[in-house]
This record gives sequence, structure tokens and C-alpha cells, in this order.
Amino acid sequence: MIASFHQHYICIERISFALSSILENAVLSDAYRYKEDELSLVFKLDENYFSLSLNTSCRQGLFQFFDYELSRSSGVQPLFESIKYKRIKGIFQSKNDRSFLLEFEQNLILLFKCYGPLSNVILFENNIAKESYRSSIINDFQVQLNQLDRLASEKLSLEIEESKNKLSYFVYKKNQQYEFQIDKQIEEEQVYFSYDILDAYTFFSQRYIQQYHFLKEKESLLKSLSDQIKRQEQVLYNNKTRLHYLENAINPEEIGHIIMANLHMINKGDEKTELFDFYRNENISIKLKKELSPQDNAAQYYRKAKNRKLEIEQAYKMIVQAEEKLKLLKPRLVEVQLAETKKALKQKDKIEFEQKNASGFKEFECDGFRIYVGRNSENNDVLTLKFAKKDDLWLHAKGVSGSHVIIKNQQKRKTPEHVIQRAAELAAYFSKSKSSGLVAVMVTEKKFVRKPKGALPGQVRVDREDVILAEPKLE
Repeated sequence: MIASFHQHYICIERISFALSSILENAVLSDAYRYKEDELSLVFKLDENYFSLSLNTSCRQGLFQFFDYELSRSSGVQPLFESIKYKRIKGIFQSKNDRSFLLEFEQNLILLFKCYGPLSNVILFENNIAKESYRSSIINDFQVQLNQLDRLASEKLSLEIEESKNKLSYFVYKKNQQYEFQIDKQIEEEQVYFSYDILDAYTFFSQRYIQQYHFLKEKESLLKSLSDQIKRQEQVLYNNKTRLHYLENAINPEEIGHIIMANLHMINKGDEKTELFDFYRNENISIKLKKELSPQDNAAQYYRKAKNRKLEIEQAYKMIVQAEEKLKLLKPRLVEVQLAETKKALKQKDKIEFEQKNASGFKEFECDGFRIYVGRNSENNDVLTLKFAKKDDLWLHAKGVSGSHVIIKNQQKRKTPEHVIQRAAELAAYFSKSKSSGLVAVMVTEKKFVRKPKGALPGQVRVDREDVILAEPKLE
């Protein structure tokens, strides 16, 4: 596969020769920079206009040509004021070089340097560089015009050659990249063809710029998603490791009970003691703080037990949250990998919904289990039909209107009765029977809840249910 010719000196040479026949005696009508990476020049040709733009947002200079006047948008920066309304005397090509110049009256010259990421346009007054489109390229102010080998005399011979054997210009697409070819057909996806180099080059530049920014945005999004996945996988690993340790270590509450049962065998000042562990029917070595009494040492272990319970709850919470995020992040990563258009990248990200669900629903916690409560009829539908999974538990006050309640199924664990009872209290509280002493609450798995065709928001049908009684409680 031959490399794209869009930055080759032969291509720049043919562009400059094509411009020379269009811009002869034209007057520069306007010049401005849009943002930081696009220069626009507008020329008046008697009663008509011709415009060109040089875009450098893709780390190279890409031309586009228009047979009409480009209109200014807001936020542009005027450039090259000293050559506005000046007439072009000639266009010259540098021999074997990717540069050409427009010579205006009063010894004013615009030099176009098409040097990849260093592409620039420089204004010379009396052969001294005075202004440039990209002023950050400081070395361009040291350019000497007398060092350029100008090729105006070869224009005629080139035109004769092209008239005998008219050249063709092709735009191809290969591996999501656009390529520009001169008079060469290749075995790739041909997307455009023209005998006019300015027309073909404009088409190529527009597609190249669009694709470049699409791929750049895609790469950035893929990196962001990959980083998020790595973070959530690390959170999952860390909390599973921590949870395994906490659930398999001896409960500090049991050690407190052992100490309290053997106070007569412990003295203040002891740093450790060996006692009979009646939970496991074996002796156990227990660390003590010598400055504490036996009772205070036991109290300290009871405090550790309380903290351990909180740690376990927090670990479960982090595991569930990480798993739920990964369920959305991983499919989204695949979607982005397969995306071929910018529109596909701009589609509403499902992850945003998941990250906002805590604010979208009322959220409660009970011993590490997450309980979600719908806020209104529409929110109930979102909670039950979109957020809840088939094995989550679904609750609702029986026979009255109220909020849908979901208990997330975590790690395929059986939901404890006291957690179900807590969710039932919330279902009772957020219902029309809130003021009753006891409320009948339906409990079932979400897979047994469906929405009949034509049902109003929040209305569902339950195919299988259990009923429990619960006192309406918020706390």
C-alpha cells in the first residue's frame, strides 16, 4: 500500500498550480483564525468569491477550498490586516518542497509551509517575516524568502502535460483511515474520485478531520472506560479479600465473652493470656492491653466487634456497587470498541443512569444489603422494569398505592428475614396505609412482576407472592 500523498510535495505543487489559475489578480477580502487551529482566507474575483481554509487540528496542514465566501462566526481573530484588499500578482511553488507563496502588490507575500505538524502561513513585508497564523512556531520568523527556489516558469509545461494525460485524484479508506492518491487506483475502499485536485483534496480533508477527531474521542473514551474498569476490579478484589478475612477471623465479640467468663484468671498488667475457647473447644491465646483491667479489655473487644460489623457491611456495599458498575462498564467498553461513527459515541451512556440511581431512588441499607424505594409512579417503573434484576426481591404494600421497593440480590446470598422485614417496613411507610398499625406487604422476586399492556405508570401485575405484616417505619 502506497502512503497517502496528501502531504507529499508533488500534491502541494499541484495544489499551488491549480490555485494560480483561479486566484490570478484576485483581491484578499478577509483573513481570520477560527479558534486556534483553522485559518480562513477569502478572495474576491470580480463579482465572485473563492475561499480556502488551512486546518491544523490533526497535527498536519489540511486544505479545504470553496467557490463561495466563507462567513465569519463569533470568536474569530482577524489576521494579516496589512494585505487585506491587496491584489495577487503571482503564485509560486518551491522546487521539491512542500511550500508555496502568494505574492501581493507592495512587496507583500504569504508563504504557505505544509510541513505536517509544523504547517504554517507567514506574512512577509519587504522579505521580512512580520506575522504568522501560528505565532507559537517561533523559528518561522527566521525564514529567508531568498532561499526558496520559485517555480512559476514551470506552470505552463505542467498544464500542457496534464492536458495530454489528465490526472485523476482518489480518496480511499483503509483501516478507518482516509488516504489521498494521485492517478493511482489501488485495492482499497474507494470513497471519492475527481479530476479536480481542489475538489478531491477538500473531500479528503473533510473526511480526514472528521475521522481523526472521532478516533481521538474514541481512544479517550476507551481509556476512560478501561481505567474505570480497572479501578472497580481493584475495589472488588480488595473488598472481597477484606471480607474473606473478616468473616473467617475469630469474632472479637466471642473473645470478649471468653474474657468475661474468665475474669478471675486475668490480672491487670497482663499482655496476653491463654484461655479455653468454648466456641471451638480448644485453648486460645488472647492479646491484652496491660494498662487496662480485664473488664476494660473485654469492652475493647466488644468495640472491635461493633467496628467489624460495620466493616463487613461496608465491604458488602462496596462489592455490590463495584459489581453493578462493572455490569455496565464492560458492555459499554465493547460498544465503544465497535463504534464506527461519532453519533454512536454520543449516545446516552447507560453508566450515567447507574451512577445516578442512588439519587433517582430513595436508598437505604440494612446489614450490607441495599434497599431502593421508588419516588413516584414513573420512578417506580424505572426502578422495577429497568434497574431491578430478575432475582432481586420486590415489595409493595398490598391493595393500596405506594412505592415499589427493591432489595438487591448480592453475591447470590439468601436475603435474611430481618432485611426483608426492614424493606417491608419501608414499603408500608411509603404507601397510602402509612398511618395504619400493621400493613400487609407483598414480597416476591422481580421476575414474577410484569407490566400489562396499556397499564398506567407504576401499575404492575404480580404472578406469585408472599404476604407479610409490617409496621410502617422510616427509621
